[in-house]
Amino acid sequence: ITILAERRIRRTRARLHGARESFLRGIYALPSLFTVLNLFFGFWAIIDAVNGRFERAAWLIILAGVLDGLDGRLARMMHATSDFGREYDSLADVVSFGVAPAILIYQWGLQETGRWGWTVAFLFLVAGSIRLARFNVRAQLADRRYFTGLAIPGGAGALTLMVLNDPEPVAHPHAIVAVWIFVLAIAVLMVSSIRYRSFKDFNLRRRWPA
Repeated sequence: ITILAERRIRRTRARLHGARESFLRGIYALPSLFTVLNLFFGFWAIIDAVNGRFERAAWLIILAGVLDGLDGRLARMMHATSDFGREYDSLADVVSFGVAPAILIYQWGLQETGRWGWTVAFLFLVAGSIRLARFNVRAQLADRRYFTGLAIPGGAGALTLMVLNDPEPVAHPHAIVAVWIFVLAIAVLMVSSIRYRSFKDFNLRRRWPA
């Protein structure tokens, strides 16, 4: 009887352990699901930008930005941060906030300038990828309250808001030059040493006690 009882206890413990492992895997997978959605909307934005649907492409990039903010906050709330999650998030960000806005801004406002246009759009992508790589390298040592250089979602947001202000393709030569200068300025801000508040330490409970 004692042996049978011990076997039942071991089987029960094994089932509970298996259920706990499955639950933990689900917790760690949930933030990554938001990252996948971020990547999906970034990819969709690229397709729309290439096909001339500039307004919807811009909104898709903004939606990807919302999901990007949620996946990191969710991971921290659930204590589910991991090296894999951070690296995968950065790869998704290169697509959604680097490639997608670069193609969008080229198709919308720089296409008429030919080689100069896609060069500036590519410089935006390069600056964004450098900004992400620098952040990853310094993540463990940097003050989490501040970013060094404009974050790539912020740079992408600046470009998409400009498109949303007037989704019609830019045709006037002076306006094209203004877009060219603006994109270049955003690229410089991303690789600069200017510090920006991250708001990662923002706590609603602290501001509004129950």
